[in-house]
Amino acid sequence: MNRSIVVKTLRYAVGCVAQCAPRILTAATASLGVVCVMLTTACYTYDVKAPSDLLVGQHVEVTVNNVGRVALTADLGDDVSQVDGDVVALTDSALRVRVKQVEFLNGTASPYPGSEINIPRNAITSVSTKQYSQSKTTVAAVGLVALLIAAIGALGLAGIGGSSPDSKPGGGGTAIQ
Repeated sequence: MNRSIVVKTLRYAVGCVAQCAPRILTAATASLGVVCVMLTTACYTYDVKAPSDLLVGQHVEVTVNNVGRVALTADLGDDVSQVDGDVVALTDSALRVRVKQVEFLNGTASPYPGSEINIPRNAITSVSTKQYSQSKTTVAAVGLVALLIAAIGALGLAGIGGSSPDSKPGGGGTAIQ
């Protein structure tokens, strides 16, 4: 074979890899990110409930107002916006919660396992309960299947896996020229 043809072919192949590989990797990374987001948000939804409709032991997300931020400063710190945890007790004046996580006004969250706090009813903006969502779970499952199909297709386009163009059915052997 002519040396210049081999060099041109190699340059062309390197150019193709340089153009295609970043796109494939970017697409694969983006797809993985989308699936991760879907899986962390899917399967459950939060339904707003009246405090009187809550049950002891139920997992809740309590959003507090300015009165609540002041009331919870001694127990949880400044600028609390939400408290996630389990209902321990209900009274006419307060909701007692075993705290699992605290979210702050600046968007940060921190785990706060085991501590029980009283949240006055006038300090509560809303209370939500975590519920299983069949529609979100279905969307997540379909998205995961689509990601797997896209990944298999991307790997096939990139030439990863599959058979070699030189392989022949029946074990190969030597070619007669």
